[in-house]
Amino acid sequence: MAEKDNQRKVTTMKSVRVSVLIFIWANLCTKCLQEGVSLVSDPQFAVLFENEKLTLRCNVVKGTHLSYEWFFNSQPIVNSTAHRFINNMMIIEQVNSHQSGSYFCLAKNHMNGTLQFSNSSLPIQVTVRVPVQGQITLESQKIHNEHWIIERIILNCSVERGSHPRYSWYLNGSQLQEQGRCLVLSSIHPKNTGFYHCEVSDSFNDTNTIKASPYFIDMKEFNYISIEVIALVFVCYLFLTLLLTGCCIWGFLYRRSQNDRQTCSKKTEEIELNNEPQELLEEEPEMYMDVGKPKEMTKL
Repeated sequence: MAEKDNQRKVTTMKSVRVSVLIFIWANLCTKCLQEGVSLVSDPQFAVLFENEKLTLRCNVVKGTHLSYEWFFNSQPIVNSTAHRFINNMMIIEQVNSHQSGSYFCLAKNHMNGTLQFSNSSLPIQVTVRVPVQGQITLESQKIHNEHWIIERIILNCSVERGSHPRYSWYLNGSQLQEQGRCLVLSSIHPKNTGFYHCEVSDSFNDTNTIKASPYFIDMKEFNYISIEVIALVFVCYLFLTLLLTGCCIWGFLYRRSQNDRQTCSKKTEEIELNNEPQELLEEEPEMYMDVGKPKEMTKL
């Protein structure tokens, strides 16, 4: 009996030790997944130009039976020709401007087909630089008040391509302090009259610059009704005048046609009245002749 009790005690102690070891291993695995998942970029700092190669590596300090998931701007990424998954790496052979954003990886630990632990890395920001290039356009927009008088003129500068454009504004060749895509002109001072143009360059490289064609603005246009508004008012006035004239002509012709119809109907009635007595006169002589004509004596 004593030997059996000793065997039971040994078996119980072994099971306890196994449970403790499993518990310790689980805690260590949890700790390694919580603190040991990191995302490494190649090139370093994840800053590269368009069409360059990007490699992201999801590193785990310790762990087995691991699988990885990738996310771009919090959305899952699917393995494809654009994003290739190899072990703990994601490779983009040729990046473009649409792939700039936040990336992170999720490491998972599976045992016996069951998910045990998972943890994600800190996000890393990928920046894809696209140099400014293509056509540059400069457009103006006039803002009117309730009286259709110009209050402001807004100049908009845009470039066909470029991920990090920087805008500079010039008046008669002199650089202005204003920066940004739009330039708002609200001053009526005569010195603001002249030729405006914008220049676009890369914020990461000053050597690449594109210049727009000059745009002339006369400050006398301020506080005056624009030519476009005057033309619109004139066209509306001309349209209303023609419409009113047409209505008057149509009314005159309609009234005249009504009068002609009434005149014709009156004449028709008079003709009918004049025709009735003539028919009676034509019939009366015959009646009188019949009355006055002696009747022939019938033979006895």
